[in-house]
Amino acid sequence: LDETSTPERLLGALRQVPIRSATEYEPWLADEAETPHILCAKTPDFFEETSGSVRPKLIPYTRELRREMDIAIGVWMNALYAQDKSIFQGPLYFSLSPTLKARKLTARGIPIGANDEDYLGAATRILLRYALTGRPGSFRSPEDFFRKTLEQLIAAKTLSMVSVWSPTFLISLDARLREMWADLKKPSSVPARFETWDEIWPNLKMISMWTDASAAAFVPQVRSITGNIPVQGKGLLATEGITSIPILHDMDPVIAYRSHFFEFKNERGVFRLDQLQAGESYEVILTTGGGLVRYATGDIVTVTGFMRRVPAIRFKGRNRFSDLVGE
Repeated sequence: LDETSTPERLLGALRQVPIRSATEYEPWLADEAETPHILCAKTPDFFEETSGSVRPKLIPYTRELRREMDIAIGVWMNALYAQDKSIFQGPLYFSLSPTLKARKLTARGIPIGANDEDYLGAATRILLRYALTGRPGSFRSPEDFFRKTLEQLIAAKTLSMVSVWSPTFLISLDARLREMWADLKKPSSVPARFETWDEIWPNLKMISMWTDASAAAFVPQVRSITGNIPVQGKGLLATEGITSIPILHDMDPVIAYRSHFFEFKNERGVFRLDQLQAGESYEVILTTGGGLVRYATGDIVTVTGFMRRVPAIRFKGRNRFSDLVGE
């Protein structure tokens, strides 16, 4: 199949492949790390470990998968810029990959884990300016990570956006900030005492994090910590791919339909994107450029509306694992 293939031919080919769960995919993912071309036609740039599963799996990151994810991130950044250009007038802090893990190699010599910038395409890397650059294995301990992170963030006096995955990480970051405050290196312009983050970073325009499912319980605490800084619910993102991205401030994130091929499954059957109905709940089935075909993510979403016929969805939770806030 190539870009000239008709939708009918693509769907016909896909239907020859059964929908498989993450557990059923484990043998192929393990083999791809050891043997070329089990799932991927081309050699992956690196592998990344899943974080929400009972047993972490190695997901191959090919050039095609990175491009698909970069498309979604670019649309999200463009929507933010249209909403408030001042978000991009200062440094941005993105927490993407686990920097405490030392980089390892597969038997094929392919890296496991990536630098944060490896996830992003060239255009997005130019757009974003980082308040923190940390490479896997560059921190000696969690305390070292928190101290260096906080010192760089405090030094970024015009910090304009913070993007994390789980609100519990941001709460932990705040707890260390208050514990270490007296000993942290701080510019003279930083107040001697503070109650909320907007006193330290008056230009901070946006905090992006998960706000759905069980993560919603932590949103009030985050607001009490950060002050009058708007919180944007992050779309549904996983190591395997990006399902949705926030576009409009008064609407749930919409399906990232230009990134991957999506199917949706519930007790009534398997449906294409254009067949979804408002109010219905579905499990997300992904086909990506990273070698996953009809991959049952276990993520349950509810359709809450439409933006130009593209469904907006709200993450409801996982159907196979206990998954408190996504970590």
